[in-house]
Amino acid sequence: IRISDATGILANQSVQIWQGYNGLVYLTFTGLTDGFDYSEYPTEVTIHCKDMMKLPIDNFLVSESTDPAQPYFTFNQVLAESAVQQILVDSKVTNYVIGSSSPPYYIGDPTRSPEFEWRVNLVSAADACTSVGSLIGWHLWATPDGYIHFDNLDPVPQVTSVWTYRDGPGGNIKGITVSVT
Repeated sequence: IRISDATGILANQSVQIWQGYNGLVYLTFTGLTDGFDYSEYPTEVTIHCKDMMKLPIDNFLVSESTDPAQPYFTFNQVLAESAVQQILVDSKVTNYVIGSSSPPYYIGDPTRSPEFEWRVNLVSAADACTSVGSLIGWHLWATPDGYIHFDNLDPVPQVTSVWTYRDGPGGNIKGITVSVT
């Protein structure tokens, strides 16, 4: 997003982009501000944004254990989707949709030795969720409405149309309105 004044816009601020033409407008992006680039001439601020996966990507699972023999998070006999839900909640994700596995997929096996526990430490929440997904064939993704999904996808559906615009004479872009919430 490029604007002439970014006063009042902060890091991790919510952003929505609505696009359309001829009276039809669609939500095509929901995310968070990620960075700012300032230009002196012409006076312009470029705001970099990421979709809602920014939260689990930027948050890391770090064990606070004081036991040097167990420097990690341990998941044992936990439903895969429950582990992912807990990781997303710990990453401050509030809008998520998690599928239900059938038959249920459990992480870890308490009837076997400890090496069958699922252990993580010093890994991003997104990588931890993707790791669980790889165990059961599920995927983690964000949609334009700002929700993060964890579910079985085969194949991954296209959630939006492909948007292509041109500006200038004969282009599709007639005007852009920016509002900050």
